Amino acid sequence: MPHVFPPDVFYQLFAMVTRAELAPDGSICQPPDWIVHNALTIEEALHLMTVGSAYALDREAEVGSLVPGKFADVVVLSDNPLTVPALALKD
Repeated sequence: MPHVFPPDVFYQLFAMVTRAELAPDGSICQPPDWIVHNALTIEEALHLMTVGSAYALDREAEVGSLVPGKFADVVVLSDNPLTVPALALKD
C-alpha cells in the first residue's frame, strides 16, 4: 500500500521542503541523506502547489496565481512561510 500523506497543505509543504515525515505520535522522522538531497526549496514547493498544480490540471488560465480575472482563495497566516524555519512549516 503506498504511503498517503494527510490532506493538510502545510504538512505537504513541510514534507516537500524537509523530506521528513511525522510519526503518529507527532515526532519527526528524519529521512536518509539520499532523500534529503532531493528536497525542494520553499519557493519551488510553493510554485508547484499553486501555479504548477493549475498547469497540471490545464486550468492555469483560471487558477494558480493571484492575478485579475482568476479565481482565488486567500489564506491569512501568522508567519511568512518563506522566512520560518523549515521544521516549523508543518505548524
